Amino acid sequence: MTQTATNDIPDFLADLVRQDLASKTIATYKADLTAFARWFSSTVGEPFSARAVTPTDLRDHRGYLRMVQRRAAATVNRRFAALRAFFRWAKGKGLISELPTDDVKGVPIPRRVPKSLLKRDVDRILRAAEREGNRRNLAIVLLLRHTGLRVGELCALQVDDVVISERKGQVHVHSGKGDKDRSVPLTK
Repeated sequence: MTQTATNDIPDFLADLVRQDLASKTIATYKADLTAFARWFSSTVGEPFSARAVTPTDLRDHRGYLRMVQRRAAATVNRRFAALRAFFRWAKGKGLISELPTDDVKGVPIPRRVPKSLLKRDVDRILRAAEREGNRRNLAIVLLLRHTGLRVGELCALQVDDVVISERKGQVHVHSGKGDKDRSVPLTK
């Protein structure tokens, strides 16, 4: 990690751990803030600290991400979400008096239609699993097809998470997206 004039970033991350945020969120914030601190130090020529950053620095960084690194709008906005959270924390701790992120807008994201496989591609995968004869693989493909589970949720399933009765069933997903639990119905 870039050397900072203060322990702003490690202190912020420690507070996130105490707030029991998801470990992936904390890791992403750490990577985004570290990258910004590195960019700030090399561009501005002074060590990074919450107090040293101005709205102009943030606009320059946004331009750098878009024009030099060619980052997608969603990536830039995600990185700025980490910066906004960091500066809100810094203001709450009295490290800064004004939020430098207030006057910096995000990058507009064009609306996209979700990507999905064509029916014939889904059927092709299903036929391949059936031809293979491996019942576990067929069950995986069918479960993904009929429930819409994420791959990570499927991989985290335990036998106890699948409840099947005579006419219906449920899959209990623990710590899905957003670290939320949910139940997904199964058809006959």
